[in-house]
Amino acid sequence: GPYASPDDLVDFIGVAQLVKVEDVLLPPEDKPQTNGHSKLKKLSLYEYEVLENKRPNVIEKRALCEKDYEARALNLPNPMMGFGIPTDPSSIVTHRRLPKNIVGPPYFYYENVELAPKGV
Repeated sequence: GPYASPDDLVDFIGVAQLVKVEDVLLPPEDKPQTNGHSKLKKLSLYEYEVLENKRPNVIEKRALCEKDYEARALNLPNPMMGFGIPTDPSSIVTHRRLPKNIVGPPYFYYENVELAPKGV
């Protein structure tokens, strides 16, 4: 916690580092391979039908998510000026007209920073 002594913090950090080292040295655990349908084999036919009706199919979910993503990616209600959409070549701005009152040399030159007195 925030009021822990430095000795406790050092011990905690040391133990955390030891655990990381020990995890690397351990052999990888063998996990049983499943095809994602192992739970369905244990369910009765009635339970399977009830679950099938309650949950949308995983493939349908993915298709819906992809459609939503495409809709969000392509429908820009107010696109910002100067930013192009890769799929729409007409949205790329190649030339921009500046008002006459701002045309001219920039207000700030990078070279002036070196010559300016310190603290300014």
